[in-house]
Amino acid sequence: MNLHIRSHDFVLTDGLRQPVATRLACTLNDGREFVTRVVARLADVLELTRGRTRRPA
Repeated sequence: MNLHIRSHDFVLTDGLRQPVATRLACTLNDGREFVTRVVARLADVLELTRGRTRRPA
């Protein structure tokens, strides 16, 4: 399976790229002849919640 993984406004390290590629390859192994495109969106959750608590006081 030929995977092209890109990131926008996000630092995609090898430590993050490898598990994503492995998970996609294992999950899509049976249907790889039918799948033409997959989009995986990752977000920095700590960046989104920085400065805010999860539970209101």
